Amino acid sequence: MPGSGCREDGLKRRSCILAAAVLGVLAAAALAFSLWWCEPSRRLVRAVDLHATAPDVRFGVYFYPWYDKGRWAVPRRHTPLRGEYDSTDPGLIAAQMDEIRSAGFDYVIIEMVPPDDHAFGVVEKGIEAAVARLREIGMEWTFLIDAAFLLAPERTAKIHDMMAYIEKRGWTDGLTDGPTGRDLLLVFAPDAHEADLLLDRYGGRYELRFPNFHPRWSMAVDEEIIIPGPRTGRLREKARTGRVSIYEYLKALGFIAFWTETGQMRLFDGFVSVVPGYDDTLLERTPQVAPIVGRREGRTYAEQLERAMALGPEHVLVYSWNEYLEATAIEPTREFGRLYVDMTRRFIERVRSARAQAH
Repeated sequence: MPGSGCREDGLKRRSCILAAAVLGVLAAAALAFSLWWCEPSRRLVRAVDLHATAPDVRFGVYFYPWYDKGRWAVPRRHTPLRGEYDSTDPGLIAAQMDEIRSAGFDYVIIEMVPPDDHAFGVVEKGIEAAVARLREIGMEWTFLIDAAFLLAPERTAKIHDMMAYIEKRGWTDGLTDGPTGRDLLLVFAPDAHEADLLLDRYGGRYELRFPNFHPRWSMAVDEEIIIPGPRTGRLREKARTGRVSIYEYLKALGFIAFWTETGQMRLFDGFVSVVPGYDDTLLERTPQVAPIVGRREGRTYAEQLERAMALGPEHVLVYSWNEYLEATAIEPTREFGRLYVDMTRRFIERVRSARAQAH
């Protein structure tokens, strides 16, 4: 029949059109998936499941204003995308503060060294430029007061010198608040007795926290090691009849983890620390205490961010923006591009979105 051939041709055309449409949809989906997969920061951040009840978290990042030719001569594994910069350049420091803000951080933790340290001239100029820019953009800061390379009592004296210098320069006007509502200052790795004395002297004015690395936060502490005092009395009693961990002891004195492996991450009275990876083996330290923590193409950072949020913190501290000697930098580098900055921004955006939905 003449009409049957026409109908068959029409059916074939419709089938071809339908098949082409289906193939087009599949091709578009494949292209979209490939673009998503090729953007690792998006893929990794989406692996983190945030609940609508996410707490109101503040994000801080450690920043080191000590780079000059001498510092860049130290062996390292990564190089900034902008090259080997000079921390005495105010334009460079301002650009870094802007990048940190665009990544979503609430405040910057600026390294401070003793005034008679050989690096102080560079650090001082870096701090001046950083504080000036942070004031301009309405962002807060605090300091990591670092004299850990010295022995007590000289270390204690240097800490007092740095506290006095910060106050003398008027660098306390933009200090971020800790969980207690007082201005937050960090003092790196004092001993337990020293931390207790610092709390007695400065605790009424500042909320002091003491970042420290420890390879085993779960290890037990003997009663004899625990210093006597109002902050540790209960622990001394507990140690007589049971087990007290180094985590319990140091937390009672205001210590927090500087960084740790994912499996050992803990909450320290509102603080939890995050690291993208760690490797200080090129420094040839003796003893080599800290383990290598591989970056695993960003998976370590994503897992640490996820673990941090599961602990319910008030402050998440990222180590670090630009500590290259220990391979912890998240600022754009030649090796990783903007991977870690983009991961950070997307993660913080999701935290804040979840928080907004919860309200």
